[in-house]
Amino acid sequence: MAAAVVATLALGIGANSAIFSAVDAVLLKPLPYPDADRLVAVYELNQGLKQATQLVAPVRLESWNAASHTLAGLAGCYFENQTDTTGAQPERVAAMRISPRFFSVLGVGAARGRTPTADEDRFGGPAVVVVSDGFWRRRLDADSRAVGRTLIVGGVSRTIVGIMPPSFRYPTATTDIWIPAQMPAGLMRERRARFYTAVGRLRPGVTIEQAQADLASIQARLGEEFPETDKGWSASLVPLKEEQVGGARGSLWLLLAAVALLLLAACGNVACLLLADATRREHEIAVRFAIGASRAAVIRQLLTEGAVLAMTGALVGLVVAHWGASALRQLANELPRIDELRMDARLVLFTMALGAATTVVFAAAPAMHAARVDPGEALSRGGRAQTAGRRLLQRTLVSGQIALAVVLLVGAGLLIRRDSIRPA
Repeated sequence: MAAAVVATLALGIGANSAIFSAVDAVLLKPLPYPDADRLVAVYELNQGLKQATQLVAPVRLESWNAASHTLAGLAGCYFENQTDTTGAQPERVAAMRISPRFFSVLGVGAARGRTPTADEDRFGGPAVVVVSDGFWRRRLDADSRAVGRTLIVGGVSRTIVGIMPPSFRYPTATTDIWIPAQMPAGLMRERRARFYTAVGRLRPGVTIEQAQADLASIQARLGEEFPETDKGWSASLVPLKEEQVGGARGSLWLLLAAVALLLLAACGNVACLLLADATRREHEIAVRFAIGASRAAVIRQLLTEGAVLAMTGALVGLVVAHWGASALRQLANELPRIDELRMDARLVLFTMALGAATTVVFAAAPAMHAARVDPGEALSRGGRAQTAGRRLLQRTLVSGQIALAVVLLVGAGLLIRRDSIRPA
């Protein structure tokens, strides 16, 4: 019986802990940047055309940056496939062309070396590159003297000036290198050339609404100055975290609710097992009452036994959670920030808290039921006392499990139906 209880709880607690680790990594933890709550994604918006695009023209980005009083800085980047031909074997790398202030807006400096200077950001400036920690380890063999080496990317010889810390993965976890965009003057006059993914940092104490109103006012003036390209356009700001993970929020909370219901069903199953065990031990409990044991002492003993089983299940559940988290990183690799999923102290505390909670859920009812044993009746009937009450409680627990299973099945069916009719 004990093995069945531990196995059932380990699976239920482990599944909950694994999903919680994903919720924690994706939704609860702040982005890995200083004062990350002040970072915002910036869009161009045309209300007349009901059109919003996350792409911003470089010239407009610089105009907003120069005139804004609510944003500490604005920066942008765009993706560019490149080939690294430095070594014997060429390799395709994911490169980001970045505007001035890119790293300062995000508030992250290089772990080794430095980030580009203003001179390196301008058109015609020195050819430099900043590499990711992953690229440094994979392609440069984690060479401690990599800063200052030359990297031939896209046929251009570039000096490595910095290596970013492992936690820096903006805008994507697969970004290998960052190259200053060095925009030519002609392109900086093209007001319809929208290709920057823009990010901004709010000044301390400034709200998103205030910053959006500020940019809208600036853009209105630009619309008067450049009516052919800027009239009717405005700006829209969204918290950067919401921009990155907002699409996964509903699915993750729904999945966590589903495994929570699954854990409740498991607790009901375990409670039935313990109730049957408590009924089997009614004669033993009656003897203890007869020789002077108090009901509180009997309840305490049964709850302690349940707590030992629950904590054992929680410890085994940690192993299950570790396997589940690893599986999530492999199977849900498109989930934003899933690469940040780690087994840490928060997950251990959550798992232990689940163990404590399940003790109350599944051990309390059998303990209270056993404590109501009438010693004389139990001894005279050889442990068959209160059969009707036990059966009523068991029927209630089984009915609850069936109800939870129906809810899970209906929810799964609705999700499958929604996905099947979703337009391509």
